[in-house]
Amino acid sequence: MGTSIDRLVNDLEVDDASTQGSALARLIVRGKPAVPALEHVLHTGEARQRALAAEGLSTIADPSSAEALAAALDDADGHVRSLAAAGLAHMGDPRGIPALVRTLNDDPDIQHADLSRSAYELARLGTEAVPAVTPLLTDAREATRWKAMWIVQQIFASDPAARDLVESFDPMASLAERDRLAARWQQWLKARS
Repeated sequence: MGTSIDRLVNDLEVDDASTQGSALARLIVRGKPAVPALEHVLHTGEARQRALAAEGLSTIADPSSAEALAAALDDADGHVRSLAAAGLAHMGDPRGIPALVRTLNDDPDIQHADLSRSAYELARLGTEAVPAVTPLLTDAREATRWKAMWIVQQIFASDPAARDLVESFDPMASLAERDRLAARWQQWLKARS
C-alpha cells in the first residue's frame, strides 16, 4: 500500500508545506484507516499540524471522527476550529450548523477578509442553514451581520421571491431596522414551509 500511515503522519510535522500537503493528500486517500492517526495529531500536534489533521478529518468525513472534531471546536487556533466545524457539517452531524455559526468569524479568507470558511460552508448548505443564519442579521457585531447577509444572498441568489428581502438589507442600519428585516425573513421562511 506504499508509505505507512505513521510515516505520513510524521511528514505532517516536517517544516515544508509541499511535504505536508503531499502527506495530507495521501492520508485522505487512505480514508477511514487514517482517522485514528489524524485524531491523535488533532489532539497533540502544533497548531499547523492540528489544522492539517482537522482538514483531513473534514475531507474524509467519517462519522467516527465526530467527537474529535467536536472537541476541536474549543481549540485555541481559529483555523483549527473552523476546519472542525466544517468537518462536522460535511458529515451531516447535527452539531455542524451550530458549529459553523459559532466559528463564523474565525479563519477569515485571505483574499476576502470579510468572509470566512464557515461563511462559505453555511452558504454551501443552502436553505438548511437559513434558520441558523437569519438571526445573525441582527447580531451586535458588524462583521457577523455582513457575513450573514452574504450567506443569505448566496443561498437565495436565484430566487426572485427573495430578491427584495436580500436587496433591502443594510448591515449598517439601526438595530430596529435590522430586527424588522429579520422578522420579515422569518415570516417569509414560514410561508415557504
